[in-house]
Amino acid sequence: VLHVTPEPPEQRSIHYLALDDSMSMAYRDGSETLLARMVDAAVEHVRRAPDDGTFNLCALASGRFVYDLNKSQAIAEIKRLKPVPRSASLEGFFSALRQAGRTVAPDDTLAATIFSDFSPNVLAQFAQVPQPAVVDDVHYESIVPSGPIDNAAVTAARIVDTTNRQLSLDVTVVNYGSTAQQRTLMAQVLGSEPVAQEVRLAPHERDVVRVQMN
Repeated sequence: VLHVTPEPPEQRSIHYLALDDSMSMAYRDGSETLLARMVDAAVEHVRRAPDDGTFNLCALASGRFVYDLNKSQAIAEIKRLKPVPRSASLEGFFSALRQAGRTVAPDDTLAATIFSDFSPNVLAQFAQVPQPAVVDDVHYESIVPSGPIDNAAVTAARIVDTTNRQLSLDVTVVNYGSTAQQRTLMAQVLGSEPVAQEVRLAPHERDVVRVQMN
């Protein structure tokens, strides 16, 4: 009779990181942007993880996924993040996490963390998302300014006319702060020179600015 002792199964430490690279993360709070603060927090999170951990990164606005990275690869990818002009969405991240729950081995540990400027109430919903397998460590970090935001922003833009080789846009701009804002609104058709228009907004004012260009 041959008795063979099986090798113990390899236990993996698997980490999913959702990273907010939407344009709101370009907001500058003091000497650094929210994105820079998020990158520092995410890099520190990776460094604290086990050395043999596997990392999967999801950029919430650009929709870019990178799988099966080691520590140094994950840190390098995080440091490459740049804000993109899209809204952040958790849908793709949750989908990837559900897929991971179906394939994870019983002895594996699965951790998931969101880094974003979403409000704490939105981030708290992360813990309630049903998963087909247990996520061992659910965590989120809210990357927010140290004080109230005093900022002006473009919140919408739509085409209103395209006749006579002229493009007309109605651009909605908002002053979220308590002080007047003097800003330059830039619009550009690819391959052409940008059009600049000065906009002045009173505190908490919302306005629609007509922009025209060839």
